[in-house]
Amino acid sequence: MKYDCPAGTFGDQEGLSSEKCSGECPEGYSCPTGTVFAHSHQCGNNSFYCPAGSAFPVPVPEGYYSTGVKGRRSAVARCPPGSFCVSGERHLCAGGVYGSTHALTTPHCSGFCPAGWYCPVGSVHSMKHPCSKSPTEHCPEGSSHPLPVPSGHYAIRHTVSVSEEGGYHGVEECPAGSYCISGERLPCPGGRFGSGTGEVNQSCSGECAPGHFCPPGSISPLHSKCGTTDLFCPRGSASPTRVSPGYYTTGGEERERLSPRQEHDLTRSSQKQCEPGFYCLSDGVRRVCPAGWFGSASGLSRSSCSGLCLQGFYCPEGSDSSQQMMCGDEGRFCPPGSPSPQVVHPGYYSAGGNESTRHLQRKCPPGSYCVNGRRLLCPPGVFGGEFGLMLANCSGLCAEGHYCPEGSARETEVQCGDPSRYCPGGGGEPLSVPEGHYSVGGNESTGTGYLMAPPGYYALDGVLYACPAGRYGAIYGLRSSVCSGECVEGFYCPVASVSPYMFGCGPSSLYCPRASPAPVKVLSGRYTVDWSEPCPAGYYRNFTESVDPSSPGFSSLLNTRRSTPVCFPCPSNTYKSRRGDSFSLCVSCDSYAAAEAGQATCVCYGETGGDMSALEGREGRERRVLYFNVTSNTCEAVSEQEFIQMNELYIHTYNLRERPHRDNLTITQHEQWDCPPGFFCQDGVRWPCERGRFGGLWRETRPECEGECAPGYYCPQSSTNATAKECGGPHLYCPAGSWTPLEVPPGYYSDLSTAAPTVRHSILPCPPGHWCSAGVKRPCAAGRYGSSARLSSRECDGLCLPGHFCPEASISAAERVCGNSSVYCPRGSPVPRRVHSGFYGAFSGPGAGSDRLWSTDNSTYSVELPCEPGYYCTAGVKYPCAPGRFNW
Repeated sequence: MKYDCPAGTFGDQEGLSSEKCSGECPEGYSCPTGTVFAHSHQCGNNSFYCPAGSAFPVPVPEGYYSTGVKGRRSAVARCPPGSFCVSGERHLCAGGVYGSTHALTTPHCSGFCPAGWYCPVGSVHSMKHPCSKSPTEHCPEGSSHPLPVPSGHYAIRHTVSVSEEGGYHGVEECPAGSYCISGERLPCPGGRFGSGTGEVNQSCSGECAPGHFCPPGSISPLHSKCGTTDLFCPRGSASPTRVSPGYYTTGGEERERLSPRQEHDLTRSSQKQCEPGFYCLSDGVRRVCPAGWFGSASGLSRSSCSGLCLQGFYCPEGSDSSQQMMCGDEGRFCPPGSPSPQVVHPGYYSAGGNESTRHLQRKCPPGSYCVNGRRLLCPPGVFGGEFGLMLANCSGLCAEGHYCPEGSARETEVQCGDPSRYCPGGGGEPLSVPEGHYSVGGNESTGTGYLMAPPGYYALDGVLYACPAGRYGAIYGLRSSVCSGECVEGFYCPVASVSPYMFGCGPSSLYCPRASPAPVKVLSGRYTVDWSEPCPAGYYRNFTESVDPSSPGFSSLLNTRRSTPVCFPCPSNTYKSRRGDSFSLCVSCDSYAAAEAGQATCVCYGETGGDMSALEGREGRERRVLYFNVTSNTCEAVSEQEFIQMNELYIHTYNLRERPHRDNLTITQHEQWDCPPGFFCQDGVRWPCERGRFGGLWRETRPECEGECAPGYYCPQSSTNATAKECGGPHLYCPAGSWTPLEVPPGYYSDLSTAAPTVRHSILPCPPGHWCSAGVKRPCAAGRYGSSARLSSRECDGLCLPGHFCPEASISAAERVCGNSSVYCPRGSPVPRRVHSGFYGAFSGPGAGSDRLWSTDNSTYSVELPCEPGYYCTAGVKYPCAPGRFNW
């Protein structure tokens, strides 16, 4: 039987009969079953090996490598240290790794060469080759040889190592704040900074910024703020510099603007010498020399600067002179070291220096007062009795009876002097008593005032003396013993008499010649008499004027004659409604009135207050007139009837007036006379009969005399019969007892029925159909009418109505119907008018239509119209033209 040669053998011969065939397959070859030739199949790549008798290539086991000829590997060997075997091939461990054991199978061998060491190719030990000790080289992990340190980098080594023989194991880029050279890392020097990485020289990034300092290794130009004010940092500072004495730091933030916490983080960059006016302590702060001190030099380092400000001057903060500012006016003073002027205290004055450099204050002494730093003498008239006075009135006024010159310190500084001088108190010198005055108060040397010599006395050289007997002093202030003059005849004047009529001489048995100190007995066969009467209404007697004894008046019949002033009219626009001598009875008229001619009353031309509406006659309201009320001194609007009654009442009221008293009359009669007509006599005094009354008898004693004045007449004062004066024209009337005529009011007329035209005594209201003015009654004019009473205007109540006519004194607007169609009556017609030929009568006015409708007799025509074409007119009637005729 034929068999294939078994695997691992070959048969290159025919006729082989043994299973060994031609023999074993040789080394390096493989012989699968049936292989003919021994070298038919080479073993293959290095991952296989073929020992003799190999049927197939045998894979090289891990950690082994094949040996023999390439392609015909025939054996394997275990991978030695320093190498690794993969796919039957042996490789040396690459540089940077090492193989410390057999049968390594990976390129990493036993591992990377440790940092600080390097491992050449095939290295067996990891630390056989230490890296260079120089920092210029380094050996990172897995180094096959030392590497140079790149520029800008530095070499590093383990701080703790298993072997001290190891070198630098790596590099790092030079960090910020450092520079690197020859593999070494060095900090940036102080005063410089390195803000980036990889710096290669000691200049780093540059110098530190002003106001900051940079210690070695700084990474920013603003690394650290300089610090407190006593430190400063110029550009490139490695550390702060302490400020020098007398200097202050500058630059950076202002200290005043920082919080306390920020004051430790200032950025001062320089120092500067302290200027004059400032001082600088060791804290680097410039401070103003305090107020009251001055700094005149630079570089001062004490708070006292150069010293205190001089007296008389003041130094505000920052002063650079000991005489920085003059103190000012006298109201201020500046002691040494003054920060500002001090105001002189009230009651003190400034002293020292001149007016602008006062340096102390002193209390005001007695006799003076001090205001605004000035010492002033107490003015004349006051005294200063204490220290510290501050007002011009000092301690007060000088005492009465004394005077105080300027600067007086006592209330009684100087006595006034003799009686010719007086000191009222508060005077700076004695005052002379005026002539006619005498000193009073105190004693002869301390008079306090003066009084005018009173009537009856005179004053000479400040002493009062009584007027001697026989003379009188009628006024104040007489200055000689002559006084006012001698006592007048009929009177006597004892010592200190005040009037030339001081005392009436007495009963008729005595008389008193001029300058009598006492009455003298009348010689046998002689007597005296003196009397006077009061002024009538409208007049007064001026007793203040001296009167010539020869002027008209009443006198005594013997040598005791006394003159009485005549009666004068009251001043313009005043009135006096009653008899009497006093000027006070003359009263001003109301502002809406004026005095009448005799000034016994006033005539009104407006109602008091100016309202004239009451005087306007209106429909339904009674007309009023003006009346002057002498009791209230006002103008009043009253009805006409009231006006008449008041006038008549005034006559009666003021006829029986209060009789005046005898006023200061000395009566020394020695004979009597009969009371004449027109007068009545009582108690030896003759009085005139009152106005409005009359006295026709001798020796009349009744105050009302014989009776009232007759109606139609008026009786002035002292009238002797009832018909003393006729009343006057028709505009006047005089009731019984009149003392002056009364005006007839408008709308009335004086009655002529019982009296002649000049002696009218009553008035009547104007009847309808008439108007009355100035006391005369007149009929309303034809064409007008008067339907009401008391009309006072010639217009009456108005014009007669159209269609009617009004004869004189008509009382109706439609007094009479006009007539028939042949006449017409326009408004205000006194008589009817005949219608002209060719015209016809017609009605007119607003009522023409109704008149035409209701009038059957055409009796109230008020107009005439021309006849129209087609008509003819005759006797005031219009007719149409007959048929066949025309009119154009």
